[in-house]
Amino acid sequence: MGLPATYERTQTSDREPTRAEGSSAFILPFGLFELDAAGTVTRYSPAAETEPTVEARDIWGRNFFTEIAPVEQVVGFRLRFHSFMASGQAVERFTTTFAHGQQNIKVQIMMAHITEKSDEQRKRLALVRIMPE
Repeated sequence: MGLPATYERTQTSDREPTRAEGSSAFILPFGLFELDAAGTVTRYSPAAETEPTVEARDIWGRNFFTEIAPVEQVVGFRLRFHSFMASGQAVERFTTTFAHGQQNIKVQIMMAHITEKSDEQRKRLALVRIMPE
């Protein structure tokens, strides 16, 4: 699931939220995300079942909740994510509705804890799968 070596982390302050090409409508990227405890994307793999709406290199290194999906519907998801990261729960699944382009769609979200060991430290991460229902 790792990103190719050519995908470099870039500055995020000058980028816009994910939008459809030529549109101001928000497009939620579907796929598998690896997020750190703050919600920053450390890896992203677009869903094979859906048409990619954004390149992986445009997702990596950005905060999911403030830069990729800074929409009102994500506020509840963000609270659930932070609660999930603080809990000892292994997996959490839920369904919610997002405005996606010009329509509302039901979305399945699955979160799972993972731990990465580096430099004698253990980093808590979460795998987050976002797919249309």
